[in-house]
Amino acid sequence: MLPYRQCISNSSRVVSQLRRPSVRIATQINVLVRAQSTQAAATEPVSVPETSKSSITPQQKPKSASTPKPRKVNHKLNDISQQIKQTMKSDTGLNEAKEIFEEGISFLREVQQNEYISDRDLYNAFLPLATELLKRAKQSGADLEEYLALFVKYRVAHQYHFTDVAANLLKNEDGKSATYQKIIQMWVMFIEYDKLNFIPNAFVETSDPRIRYNKYQLPHIVYYAYVLSCMLQSIPYSEKDALRFFETNKVPFYNEVRNTLSNYGVFNRLEFEKFRECLEDDRKSRVDPNSLHMLSRINRATDRKLLDVIYAEIAEICEKRDLKIEERIMVQLMEKYLYYDEYDQVFSMFQNIMKSGISPSIDAWNLVLKAMINPNRFNNASPKQKEEFMQKFERTLKTILASGLKYNVNTLSSIISAYAIANKFDIAEDYAKQYAGLGINDAAKDGILRGLIFNDKIAEAEAKMQEYIKDGTNYKPNVGVMNDFLTYYFKKQNYNAIFGINDFMKQHGIEENVVTLTTMINAYFKYLVSIGKSPNLGDFLQSLKGAKSLNEHSFASVLNGLIQSANIDAARQLYKVLKRKFPRSAWIQSNMLTAEITLGDVVAAEQIFVHYITKIRNDPIIWNTMLRNVLLRDENKALEYYEKMKKAGDVKPNEYTYYFLLDYFYKKQNKQVVKKLVDDLAQSSLTSYGTKLPNVLSQIHKTVVELPSPILVKMKRNS
Repeated sequence: MLPYRQCISNSSRVVSQLRRPSVRIATQINVLVRAQSTQAAATEPVSVPETSKSSITPQQKPKSASTPKPRKVNHKLNDISQQIKQTMKSDTGLNEAKEIFEEGISFLREVQQNEYISDRDLYNAFLPLATELLKRAKQSGADLEEYLALFVKYRVAHQYHFTDVAANLLKNEDGKSATYQKIIQMWVMFIEYDKLNFIPNAFVETSDPRIRYNKYQLPHIVYYAYVLSCMLQSIPYSEKDALRFFETNKVPFYNEVRNTLSNYGVFNRLEFEKFRECLEDDRKSRVDPNSLHMLSRINRATDRKLLDVIYAEIAEICEKRDLKIEERIMVQLMEKYLYYDEYDQVFSMFQNIMKSGISPSIDAWNLVLKAMINPNRFNNASPKQKEEFMQKFERTLKTILASGLKYNVNTLSSIISAYAIANKFDIAEDYAKQYAGLGINDAAKDGILRGLIFNDKIAEAEAKMQEYIKDGTNYKPNVGVMNDFLTYYFKKQNYNAIFGINDFMKQHGIEENVVTLTTMINAYFKYLVSIGKSPNLGDFLQSLKGAKSLNEHSFASVLNGLIQSANIDAARQLYKVLKRKFPRSAWIQSNMLTAEITLGDVVAAEQIFVHYITKIRNDPIIWNTMLRNVLLRDENKALEYYEKMKKAGDVKPNEYTYYFLLDYFYKKQNKQVVKKLVDDLAQSSLTSYGTKLPNVLSQIHKTVVELPSPILVKMKRNS
């Protein structure tokens, strides 16, 4: 039986019970002193003497009839709740505080009807008291479930109490299966409690100011427990059952569950990874790698990293289920990788199509042709390499025809583009005439323009573009053409031309991409600085349509582009904008940290580092990034971070840490530091030294200090 269903079948109904107050509690809270006949209080009007009426001071004005009178809280409810509040603040023991709380609430439940105390008033008065009592119980290490049962019994429990107790159960490392079952049972108890006793929408002040409560957190924790419970019991996860935890009829994203766990201080990286892997395995088991949905996912991939993830997933699914990737999927991947200028990936995928025994379609060949000859690939090639590229390109054209395939309009556009970029416009024109029946599409026009720009024929390119725009075919230049124009004018420092191109792109609806944004931001900063004005990058980004559709990885690429161009001021302003937009982005934070260490201020880098390990995640990668880069600025500070890393809890120096440090200090011939690092390495629990560290250790062993036997043994084992 599934753990979810088992819990439901074993659960019992929540029944509210009432208890008479003891004389002790009644005396303690002065109820007996104030108590009068309840019936008299309810039925007889209170007579007010005339002398009492005249005691109102002149400053007091009677309220108009239209002004609502303040709602009075029953004096018994007020007195009892205030006395319990004082008890909570005093040094009264936990057990006694619990007894006083229970006797007070049980008495009020007993007299509630006769005293005309509403459920809402009683609930609002006792909610903060229950929360404070739970806090004290938590601090004392008491059984929180016992206190939750007390709150449920007297109908003063809030969903936050269930959430806090459930989260606290996750701290128990022993008997995890039983813990997860308890959490699921607690959810069942909450559902029944909520149905039987409607919980007012009351504000709750959490027992810990660091905890930000919301109503979605309990379902998140229960969902987490349910998934891990399925794993422990080797029971298949059921999304249908999991959906019962959520009113929205959809399961949350992984990061939403992670944020809830972190919020309550119960995030465990290893356990969460098991949770994520279980759900990923379930999702992948239902994915059709050759579906239209997969084609759509590939097409919507907003950056190269996401595309890598999709490709890896397709390959994994096909391998596990012994499926073949259809050519249309491979072609779509090739096209998207080509969009991100990943030419080697395009060639690799084409080889995979060939190896699978499928005869490549003309669409696949067209993408190979585009990847072979383009401005980016030609830009850094020598004249000899360019000639070799063209020879290979022409051999490929012959192979296509020999295979029996016929050129289509996209083949022709690839051919024209290639010869235009190679500055062989006469051959491009010959092909256009020979295959005139296919027509010249927009891609071919883009290729001609890019070829003209690449070969510094700017005036001709601008004239040709205007000709294409006016030829009645509704031609709109590709963003790649615009980027080529921008790059040319940026090198010439012609900022007016750059801003003119930006206006042209807006006018024709050409959306900027990462390259466009990087160039535009660089130009914007350099121009304003040159005329003595202060840039406002936030406003500038608002004016760029493409900036609104980029995700964190794309913005990280823009930031990295500014850093590579050594424009630290522009990078800082962009970082300020992105930090608000993506406060937990590891890519953006790590890129800016590296920028500050290498180009800017080490103190600023340290602030980013602290933000990263406290707000995002504390992992060896960011420590090593900090160490590696700060070494070049301040080796003593790098050693300080190394010592801190040794004491950073779950994070410890790894093979990369020792490689960076030993390689640096070995080259600096600092024997003292090298010896200390070697001693630390010998005592570490590392089981693998990777590929780079052994090489440095071998040099140290030969020339600086003899390595301890534990290191030599591990080196031999890893070789």
